[in-house]
Amino acid sequence: APLPVDEATLASLRVRLADRPLLLAASTHPGEDEMILDDFNEIDDDTLLVIVPRHPERGAAIARRAVELGFRVARRAADEEPGDAEVYVADTLGELGLWFRLARLAVIGGSLIPGIGGHNPLEPARLNCPMISGPHVENWLTAYADLGLVDGVTLADQAVLGRRLAGLMASPETLRAQADRAQAFVARRDAEARTALDRIIALLDAEPPMETGA
Repeated sequence: APLPVDEATLASLRVRLADRPLLLAASTHPGEDEMILDDFNEIDDDTLLVIVPRHPERGAAIARRAVELGFRVARRAADEEPGDAEVYVADTLGELGLWFRLARLAVIGGSLIPGIGGHNPLEPARLNCPMISGPHVENWLTAYADLGLVDGVTLADQAVLGRRLAGLMASPETLRAQADRAQAFVARRDAEARTALDRIIALLDAEPPMETGA
């Protein structure tokens, strides 16, 4: 099922962000935030970078580092508004579905550095959110291979990440087509899984009860 969202919060943020393009760094780990912040300098000035750390307790440290790098920063856990911030640290739990729905492009965390294995790319795909991922996706190889077959995800290593981000953020039509392909693939996959499960349940229901001995 798609990640949940509070519809009132979603509607409110849509109004407050207006048409501002949003780049999402989803479920990031130490080392990835700074990599993305460095690459963010290559992207159009009006873009808002939203960083959702995998562990929200890192939010204050991420915000401090972004300030050190010269960015205007706001933090969601501190009840600060995005306003004219360049970087918004969304250090709260359970809101990834909100940001996937708002983002023009999502960078999938856990994939830019070795040792983590990536995070689930099917979550943004279900929500029609375009995505880019690093190469370290050992825990999700099948999902990435399947999405790759339909050209539903962009892969980039650290050397080219900044250029890829800038190019994709400037090409919303390309991103929309990619997201549509990924969403259609995942919808077919989910439907097939539900059909298979329904058949298994029907077979189990049709089996006669086991006889017990006297």
